[in-house]
Amino acid sequence: MDNIDKLAQKLAEMFKANQNRPSTAPRVGDVVETTPLKIQWGDQILLTEDKLLLPRGLVLEIGDQVVIQPDEFFKDFYVLHVLA
Repeated sequence: MDNIDKLAQKLAEMFKANQNRPSTAPRVGDVVETTPLKIQWGDQILLTEDKLLLPRGLVLEIGDQVVIQPDEFFKDFYVLHVLA
């Protein structure tokens, strides 16, 4: 590997290390189904029950707006609160 290739590889590594991570700020979603639970976030994202973590005792109804927050990897979403 010559010096140009090493430089290009190092620059690519530095770029990847400095990329901003997606924001894990809370968002608002809409309950579109309750059995099984499905929450719509935005126009194209539908979160299914296997990706949602709910507090014990939280009762959701179709049409509820909920506050959701993704984990740092966007693998799971915490359902934090039902909006009034």
